[in-house]
Amino acid sequence: MTQSKHTKRALLASILSVVLCAAMLVGSTFAWFTDSVTSGNNKIVAGNLDVKLEYSTDLQNWEDVDTNTNVFKDGTLWEPGYTEVVYLRVSNAGSLALKYKFAIHVADKVIGQTADGKEIDLSNFIKFGVVAAPETAYSQDAAGRAAAREAVATDAQLISAGYSKEGAMVKNADPEVLAMVVYMPEDVGNEANHGTGKQAPSIDMGISLVATQDTVEKDSFGNDYDEDAAYPIEYAATEAQLKDAIANVENGGAVILTDNIQLSEAAPITVEDGKSVTVDMNGKTLTNAKDIWNQQKNNWSVFSVRGGELTITGNGTVQAKENDSYVADLQYGGKLTIESGTFIGNISAVYVHTGELIINGGTFNIQQLEDGTGADQYRFMLNCYDQNYENDTAKITVNGGRFHVFNPADNAAEGKGTNFVAAGLSVVENDGWYTVGKAAANAEELGEAVEQGGTVILTENVSLSSPLALSDEKVQINLNGKELKSTATLNLINATGSADVTVSGGKLSVDNKNKASVVFAQDSAKVCIENCDIIYPQGMGYAVSTNGSQSKDAAVVMRNTNITANQNYACYFPAGTITMENCNVTGAVIISGGDVTIDGGTYTADGYSGQPKIWHKDDTISYMKNFAQKDGCGHMGDAILIMDRRSSGYGAPNVTIRNATFNTELTLKDGSKAAAYAIKYVDYNNIPDAERGRLNITGNTYNHKLAGGQEPLMFIGIDGTDIAYPAQ
Repeated sequence: MTQSKHTKRALLASILSVVLCAAMLVGSTFAWFTDSVTSGNNKIVAGNLDVKLEYSTDLQNWEDVDTNTNVFKDGTLWEPGYTEVVYLRVSNAGSLALKYKFAIHVADKVIGQTADGKEIDLSNFIKFGVVAAPETAYSQDAAGRAAAREAVATDAQLISAGYSKEGAMVKNADPEVLAMVVYMPEDVGNEANHGTGKQAPSIDMGISLVATQDTVEKDSFGNDYDEDAAYPIEYAATEAQLKDAIANVENGGAVILTDNIQLSEAAPITVEDGKSVTVDMNGKTLTNAKDIWNQQKNNWSVFSVRGGELTITGNGTVQAKENDSYVADLQYGGKLTIESGTFIGNISAVYVHTGELIINGGTFNIQQLEDGTGADQYRFMLNCYDQNYENDTAKITVNGGRFHVFNPADNAAEGKGTNFVAAGLSVVENDGWYTVGKAAANAEELGEAVEQGGTVILTENVSLSSPLALSDEKVQINLNGKELKSTATLNLINATGSADVTVSGGKLSVDNKNKASVVFAQDSAKVCIENCDIIYPQGMGYAVSTNGSQSKDAAVVMRNTNITANQNYACYFPAGTITMENCNVTGAVIISGGDVTIDGGTYTADGYSGQPKIWHKDDTISYMKNFAQKDGCGHMGDAILIMDRRSSGYGAPNVTIRNATFNTELTLKDGSKAAAYAIKYVDYNNIPDAERGRLNITGNTYNHKLAGGQEPLMFIGIDGTDIAYPAQ
């Protein structure tokens, strides 16, 4: 389509997303040179740039900070007056002088609700301050708390404001030690107190440290050769910060969003000629409040790549103002690569005047439609300037992604039958959405496609005789309504190492009764299951599971998925970060560690084969003692069992269960009916309340009461102590 066909029609712009995993990026090391060479007898040795970040709670014992480090106490429930102090140490561990940028920001947050439905953003209630650390740690008593609060009283600010500090260190310089004091002021009232049955608020604080070389070492001409050295990563929480970060970040570096951003200026975010940058949306949203379209010459989009190179990743959303602009455009030979995210434009999502667009993933839609009817209204979802498309200076290649009412392999953008899809890939349509990927009709084709990564689409039911093993692949498997089944004695989806796999839209099952799982994750693997049916027969395994201390860094997300393990273990989670959203589960869910969030859905207890009774307090204690000193999990016919044992490498189980519906009526062996428990928590070590795992159980519906009319909930110690967790 020729761009001039558009008068000021207002197109919607969805923003870009980038890859960097910004959740808690800390303590990263960036090398300048990392090698050495010799020339005759004159040895040339490369310098090494290495910055280190450590943390301590007592100024005596230090631990390295990395992406997965949580510097705060697990399970803490913040309340007015509560204070924590963390000591941070920045060191130059390399052989070169460096300058660094240290920052604290809100990496993620969950908005809660008060009893009367008002929103709670904890970042607007909790304060913090950063000062030089004292010679000895603040004492662990009221006097120490007061001293810590007094030290930051002048400069303390809300977490939402963030913090940044820049510094410099020569080789062998003394480390810089800081005290970060975080507290909730005593004058905070019920405006921060979430209501019973309402969403509990939470925030994740991100700590970042980046470094680059400083102007200290000299060459034959002085010390100014690295005066323009830029940081490899920049962060942005505002429009001004985003524009500055793109302009100033190291070429080839990344800009990470730390908050949603709404553009207030009538101008796009530009990437100019000579600049190469990745924008990591970090799950955030970018929108524009004012019209951008033609407010100045060539202003058509939220993002405009004008001769530079831009990569968008990070599963965020870019949505332009309705009836205003595109999401992105390419001019002057720019290059845009989209890896992931949601992009919503007007008339077009992305427009190429001159340059190259590569789409490897993401979801694309438009709000303002073109003239016409039906699919013809979406024909310019992806679009080039006609003349430049014909002379090959405007290019679009689609390697993956999902498109609403737009077939990227057969559209009218550049004339009937336009095909933007790369050779060898297929497109499938489901309910008006077109998905691009590699087609797989059998086990061999599936294995080859998964090894290559990207999007894979099943075109037939596939049965595997060995596990679908993923160790470092990043792949999205669209089951396309088909069944992926294993007849092997091992797991079906076996994700280890740094694998990153998403499976959606079909059925997963195993056809054996051995100790296997349909879905398994360990190491730092990430697994996402969406809109699937997971079936596990009676046997010795689990429908979905992680693997003890070997899965502490693993993450499993399940959305809108049905899990059926009749009279069996549906899920076993001894570690990892687990999220279950709107899932319907039949069978037992066992949790013995990790951070688990269950939000919505239905959980049905169906007992075990030949179950003779309901396991109340005394029977539960007797049975659970079997696992006090050994690995394993118990099945007593209940819906969810939380085993807090803190042994054999297991951490505290921090569990949130909200807005779920429980069906717990069982038919016992003698034919009688009785209600089992919806949730059981058993503490093996009788740990004091402040040190136990965190339980947040709110807003659930229990359709069956115990025989005495009580809610089907149990919170006990292994010695019979009743634990007062607020259940409803």
